[in-house]
Amino acid sequence: MESSWNRGEKKQILKKLTGKFNSGEITAILGPSGAGKSSLLNVLTGFIKKGVEGNVMFTNGKNAVKLKSSRSYILQDDNLFPWYTVNETMMLACQLKVANVSSQSRQKMIDNILNTLHLLHTKNTRCKNLSGGQKKRLSIALELIDNPSVLFLDEPTTGLDSSSSTQCVRLLQNLAREGRTIICTIHQPSATIYNTFDHVYIMAEGQCVYQGSADNTVSYLSSLGLHCPQYHSPADYIIEVANGDYGNFTYSLAKAATDNRWRSSQLCIMDRALGSKDNRSSFISDSSNSSSSDNPSTTSITSSRHIERPSEWSRFGTLMNRCKLQCFRDWCVYQGSADNTVSYLSSLGLHCPQYHSPADYIIEVANGDYGNFTYSLAKAATDNRWRSSQLCIMDRALGSKDNRSSFISDSSNSSSSDNPSTTSITSSRHIERPSEWSRFGTLMNRCKLQCFRDWTVTHLKVLCHVLCAILIGLIYGDSGLNATKSINNVGFLIIGVVYLWYTTMMPGVLRFPSEIAILKKETFNGWYKLRTYYFATIAIMAPIHIMFAVLYSVIAFLITQQPLETMRLFKFVLIYAITTITADGFGIFLGTVVNPVNGTFFGAVGTCFLLVFSGFLVLFNHMPDVMRILSYFSFKRYSLEGLVLAIYDNNRSSLWCPETELYCHYRNPMYLINELGMTPKNFNFDLSMMIIQMCAIKTLTYFTLKRRMTN
Repeated sequence: MESSWNRGEKKQILKKLTGKFNSGEITAILGPSGAGKSSLLNVLTGFIKKGVEGNVMFTNGKNAVKLKSSRSYILQDDNLFPWYTVNETMMLACQLKVANVSSQSRQKMIDNILNTLHLLHTKNTRCKNLSGGQKKRLSIALELIDNPSVLFLDEPTTGLDSSSSTQCVRLLQNLAREGRTIICTIHQPSATIYNTFDHVYIMAEGQCVYQGSADNTVSYLSSLGLHCPQYHSPADYIIEVANGDYGNFTYSLAKAATDNRWRSSQLCIMDRALGSKDNRSSFISDSSNSSSSDNPSTTSITSSRHIERPSEWSRFGTLMNRCKLQCFRDWCVYQGSADNTVSYLSSLGLHCPQYHSPADYIIEVANGDYGNFTYSLAKAATDNRWRSSQLCIMDRALGSKDNRSSFISDSSNSSSSDNPSTTSITSSRHIERPSEWSRFGTLMNRCKLQCFRDWTVTHLKVLCHVLCAILIGLIYGDSGLNATKSINNVGFLIIGVVYLWYTTMMPGVLRFPSEIAILKKETFNGWYKLRTYYFATIAIMAPIHIMFAVLYSVIAFLITQQPLETMRLFKFVLIYAITTITADGFGIFLGTVVNPVNGTFFGAVGTCFLLVFSGFLVLFNHMPDVMRILSYFSFKRYSLEGLVLAIYDNNRSSLWCPETELYCHYRNPMYLINELGMTPKNFNFDLSMMIIQMCAIKTLTYFTLKRRMTN
């Protein structure tokens, strides 16, 4: 893989990587920062195409890009819509991915997945209120709906504590046992997590320095004269070696990594060298072989399970244990020198395994993973033999060994394997994809739910439009009726255009970039096509913007005493409605081209330029010829002219002139139209030009959004 930078210069990021992935295994890609882990994953998934040369192939000879339905890519950031509940998020994803299934069957499938991932209790919790571990599990659950045979994850444990990280990896291991191929990058795993992986692929400087079983890591390094210290995590040690902490061994490690002795019988990653002579890499997924050899019906996901309630006496004992743990949870379970940790635990009969980090082990003990030793640890911690002036590890026990929460329980595994009728999510399950028209309806419902769930999108804007319409209307008073205030009335018309334009444009500039990450993830994983999402958004947002325009314009129209004629009111509202829809498209366009900070700047500048060429600040007759030509490209020229013609054209009768005034020059409406340099009977032309510009901006926005998705 080569990446272009610095005026066309190319830098080779991945260098002669070889290997393959097998189904039924979980593989970890490790390495220090800048080793090329994420680059390798992005190339294998096809997530990044720009600046990449080569080809990724499956064993059946098909290109990886054409097999999107068989793989899913879970990014490091959990991009979720915050206003939806877990169940709503899953249901919308299920509707986008699975066709011809009843609502009851969808709900049963969702409950099944959530139960396996221990998310059933968060079913009605909004995504914004989930913990980091729960968000990560929900991201995995969303991709399990269409049952991919290959699952890629970019650093799934980032941001999680040690317990949540271990649970997450154990979940992935269980999913791999069902016949899936699971590949993930991970930055710095604990010894427990490291030993959970079936296969590890360690990188340094774009090269593979070790690929094989996690258990063979110490032996592999020893064969090269690199001896892992006792009670030092092999994962940490090999990362330190790859990082050059003990000298530059990258070349010798990369050469030794081609030795098949260290590979397990189920080894994985790419078939041909990426960055070799033909710059090709191969990705082998042996799912068909695994499906025939393994039992596809074995799963840990059950659709229903009988729950036997404990007796009150049993609950009494449980509550006593909980109260006891509550009393002891803030106790210090060890304080002393870090070097004495292993000896301290050994004195209590807790022996740290060789090549296992003492820090990880004592946290696991304090967490109750090996039984409830909280009280005995707290009592032993008072012994001054182990004390130093600094160290203090707090008790974090969640319960006894029998009561602690596990991600995939043995009972669920056994129950699912014993019961052949248990509903499962296996590689053999056929998924029928819904049509784009069906997805269009689902996306419309999702967008509608998001708009009305977020009160800032609807309730707050409704209040602001009502208040501003009343305030502006009171300022201009009877300008629509009084001939002496005709110029003021034109100012009222342009103020309405600017107000609706700016208040509609800025939310698009600020809101859309926050959805880019979600949109990119979902379109890449084949949830829907970009155009389906775009048209669904327009179909929902356009009526909302029209509602805001109607709300503002009707109130302002009545307060300023404009002529009470149905056709004039309709034209008045229509111009403002098209203005809001166009402004929304312009805001989204800026949001897809530049970042939000620059978007607000260019949005303000663009609004000013459009206003200058509107014909209000400078009359068309007073503009230089070149500037007058440029004014024909201003959307606000047509909107202002359309509003003026809607109010004053079509043979409007003479305006009212107060008795206190000796002369009212604009009593005849045609005098005002001519003074502004506008053309009578030109409303349909103005309306047509506004619609053309609206469609042009919406079309341009789609292509800029599409370009943004490919970068």
